[in-house]
Amino acid sequence: MPQGNEGSCTGQCAADLEAYIWTFRKPSDGQPDVPVSYFSCPSNAPSYGQRTLRLLTKLEYQRSVRDLVAYQPDVTSSLPDDFVSGAFVNNNTLIVDKTRYISYLANAERIAADVATRWNAVLGCTPSTSCASTLVNTLGPRIFRRPLTTDEQTAYLNVANGTTGTRTPAEGMEVALTAMLSSPQFLYRSEVGTLSSNGVYKLDGYEMATYMAYTFTGSTPSPALLAAAADGTLNTVNGIRSQASSLLSSANTKLLLTDLVNRWLLTEKIETLTKPAVSNFATLGADMKNELGKNFAAAMLETNGSFANIYNPSYTYINSRLAAHYGLTLSGTTDTDGFARVTTNDRGGILMSGAFMSRYASTTDSNMITRAVAIRRKLMCQDIPEPPSGVSLDREQLFAQDREFYENPHTTQRMIFDRLTGGTTCSNCHGEIINPLGGGLENFDTAGRIRTTDLKGNAIVSSGTFYSPYPQLQFLNDPDRVRYSPEIQFNGAKDLARTIVEHPQVANLAQTCLATQFVSYSSGINSIFLIDSDRDVGYKRISKDEENAYRCDVADLTNVLTTKGPRAMLEEIPALESVMYRKEWAR
Repeated sequence: MPQGNEGSCTGQCAADLEAYIWTFRKPSDGQPDVPVSYFSCPSNAPSYGQRTLRLLTKLEYQRSVRDLVAYQPDVTSSLPDDFVSGAFVNNNTLIVDKTRYISYLANAERIAADVATRWNAVLGCTPSTSCASTLVNTLGPRIFRRPLTTDEQTAYLNVANGTTGTRTPAEGMEVALTAMLSSPQFLYRSEVGTLSSNGVYKLDGYEMATYMAYTFTGSTPSPALLAAAADGTLNTVNGIRSQASSLLSSANTKLLLTDLVNRWLLTEKIETLTKPAVSNFATLGADMKNELGKNFAAAMLETNGSFANIYNPSYTYINSRLAAHYGLTLSGTTDTDGFARVTTNDRGGILMSGAFMSRYASTTDSNMITRAVAIRRKLMCQDIPEPPSGVSLDREQLFAQDREFYENPHTTQRMIFDRLTGGTTCSNCHGEIINPLGGGLENFDTAGRIRTTDLKGNAIVSSGTFYSPYPQLQFLNDPDRVRYSPEIQFNGAKDLARTIVEHPQVANLAQTCLATQFVSYSSGINSIFLIDSDRDVGYKRISKDEENAYRCDVADLTNVLTTKGPRAMLEEIPALESVMYRKEWAR
């Protein structure tokens, strides 16, 4: 996205707003009569998910072959591109056509050839008929993530021991492993279920093990998790929660959460941004992504953690480079990657991270527009229409007309953006929804450092107002609009983080949005279908009934988050009705 253009609202945008502005009767208490909370799930509404086969993503494939046969060389560059649904990679709409299959077969052949040089390390035996049996009966179920059927077992044993094709066991085992690793049973994650008496499909224990392993560790189920599937543990909600709790202690979970939060906030490529004032920003950007991921993982995974730590903790994770960049002191023992948790009063969490502030700034300075729009869209899941084309040209013309004002040494960034967006149809979005919110983050510079003066030497004014803390945004200058309280005041990013945690309406938005991101990540459903938006975003919409099913999940997870904490919310994901039970939704 071009830096500096996000969130403006002119021309056609003003007309577009008519579709999104809600009109209400004027109430006596200043609050809308129409409910403004997120979707409320009816108590008896079923929340069935879609029956699906999910093609492994490139990273899932990479981690799986690593964990199955200790194959380390990179395979991601030779695999077909993944599909992105909303913010997250999810291949549950992809199929393996002939072109794709060629790449999967070639990879399977390379992996099998490598394993053929070290069978003893992988299977504890050397090629023979008994070792062929170990390949099929021990490794085979791990590759397929379930027991082989009798027919499969017979067919693969005949290939592996050389009976089929008149090969030696050494040759047969390599062919059999190639066949397994290029089989749909390995390439696809099964979430189809078994038909139950009430007409829906319930995932069996092995499908649940697969879902949980890839959701929480990004890789194939461990032998222990497959054993839990075999003994029936994963057929009950309590058993599922217990196994989820164990999986969340995996080191892989922290890595997944780092990837998740950076994809959610679109910070996964910040090291590619240009920041002339910081000579080593490419290195610092990578450090900032790690900082953000470590902060997020700690907040989500701590046993007694709270939602407050996601936005307003008293700590952050830094290494020596970030310490110097932020002006903090790195003390105590560091991890092997050089990071340590340090106490701080003005950083930490996902809002006050260097990654977020740098990503949503301009090349040389802060940007109150992009930061505010990111908060609304990413952190609150509020829908703001896209800016129309030509916004940059409009701004250039306005700048040229009033150059003396814009170049005056006493003119601040805030004054410039207010002048550029005021008095036109731009003010529909900017007058309350964007500028007053983004202006409150002016105390962070282009590279995520706290500042007290701007580039011209003017004192920073970081007072801000959070208007419209409702899922359905209210816009300025709507003729039918009623101004509803509250107008939430804050001063600086730290105070906004506190507001997000402590103000009931803003906290509800942020908590529901967090739950929305995890439903989108774990189900593969684009998050635009899970929020209060009917805007055409170029995607084929799922049915309203299916939307409501997933929105019930959002409501359930939000309730767990607010009452039990972030880790409990994660443990609840595989126990959701839409995960355990599936149906054929019309698409």
